[in-house]
Amino acid sequence: MPPQAPPPQAQAAIHVPAREDIVFQAALDTVRSLPGWEVVTAHPERGEIHARARGRLFSPTLDHVVRMRKGADGTELDMESTTRDRHHYDDERGRQMFAQLLSDRLARRQHA
Repeated sequence: MPPQAPPPQAQAAIHVPAREDIVFQAALDTVRSLPGWEVVTAHPERGEIHARARGRLFSPTLDHVVRMRKGADGTELDMESTTRDRHHYDDERGRQMFAQLLSDRLARRQHA
């Protein structure tokens, strides 16, 4: 039996000071804008976006789940990544980049 990947570690949620519906649409637009990413499913009623990011040469293809839930004064967002063989992939750099792109997109919407 092959070794099992350790369970995903709890990641700190990203706090976004905006309503869930606004954050969901901005997150969906962000996923659609990323090269190599495709939306697999989007469930606004559950606050979930499932996406696939095709890796470059020697990089794994990753499945991402972006989840949003109502927070105390805005929306809490987290992102989990797994490889195609369902091993957890710690993509902290990707999470940070996604959070920055989302933040930039929301800021542009506020100033529009």
